[in-house]
Amino acid sequence: MRQVILTALGTSSYSPITYAWDRFPHSPEVTDVFPLALANWFPDFELRVLLTKEAKQAPPWARVRKTLGDRAVPLDIPSGNDVDDVWMIFDTVVGALEGAQEAVFDITHAFRSIPLVALLSAAYAKEAYGVRLDALVYGAFEARRPLRTPAQADDVAPVFDLAGFLPLFDWLTATHTFLRTGDSRELAEEMRQAVSGSKPIGQLAEALEDLSLGLELSRPAQVRREADRLQRAAGGLQQSPDLRLAPMRRLLGRVSEAYAKLAGEEDLAPKQQLGREFALIKWYVENGHLVQAATLASEWLVTHACWRLKCRADTRGGRNCARDAMCGHLEPTDRTRQYNETMAAAAKAALATLRDADAKAWRTAWQEVSRIRNEIAHCGTGHRKPAEASKLAQDVRQIPRLLAPLLPR
Repeated sequence: MRQVILTALGTSSYSPITYAWDRFPHSPEVTDVFPLALANWFPDFELRVLLTKEAKQAPPWARVRKTLGDRAVPLDIPSGNDVDDVWMIFDTVVGALEGAQEAVFDITHAFRSIPLVALLSAAYAKEAYGVRLDALVYGAFEARRPLRTPAQADDVAPVFDLAGFLPLFDWLTATHTFLRTGDSRELAEEMRQAVSGSKPIGQLAEALEDLSLGLELSRPAQVRREADRLQRAAGGLQQSPDLRLAPMRRLLGRVSEAYAKLAGEEDLAPKQQLGREFALIKWYVENGHLVQAATLASEWLVTHACWRLKCRADTRGGRNCARDAMCGHLEPTDRTRQYNETMAAAAKAALATLRDADAKAWRTAWQEVSRIRNEIAHCGTGHRKPAEASKLAQDVRQIPRLLAPLLPR
């Protein structure tokens, strides 16, 4: 397994002091150049040292090279005077980690932008190459005790491991996913990793996961139920004193607000159900879930027909009856295998009471939504000239406008 220590050296001469790290409580290291302590603590790791042209000629690098020989490999970097330099440093850092399974980052003697670049590089390497970050360390020379000037060899400086802050990048990724798509499953996973064994946190994470799955698989009733459960479970996070959940606490208001419009009872009266599902269709469009938007819109129109014609929307027969009545090709005498004749006759009678404009608006929406839904469901097959994806996406985004005139007032 390839293991790497990535460090940096400057041009200054450093004073020898004792570095103490609680990870190695019985092995304090007395040295003037902190990477030499790391080399002793991690004897199997390769040492890669970032060096400017000036640093390569300075005493610290000569000391490291003399002590470690070929085990210490120099990495030439620019001085970091402009943005192009910073990108070159980033590329050098990430390139040094390619193929590594484990890494230790050291920013003790780094200068200018290198500490920030190292932090960003660590996050990038973790995602791009699957590099496990063993530690992100800083030998705190300024925090030595006693704080004498000049420093003495028996002054003890603590070593801080900052790797615990790297999950912030995972929170950032999860937050970006949520804000861009509305999918909160990555947030739920980050919560579980941050705090395991907490019942309130587990309940909130479960609500987030179940809600996202219901959204992905177009389960409106489940979405209403889980969005409602999420609002209740959010209180457990607000009451948790655990600082590791600070990123989620800051975000919780936006999560709750984003899903609040989808919450409601699982079983609703038809008018309320149509209102909630219309809101969900708009949510799908706004968050880029175009397949779900088209699929639910098709079913929304059938539910709308059931409401207008007083057919049961929770049975296949009732839905088929209402749809065919609105489409104008219901023949009860020929379709008794599917429909109850009494239901079909009632649907035709109810249809006769609708204003022509209402029926026409429904048929116009049905024709267009059905075309869009079928284009998507059949994956562009069965047509000599299937719609381009960009055109189809534009059509889906117009669906809320098609359905809005039918929304119960």
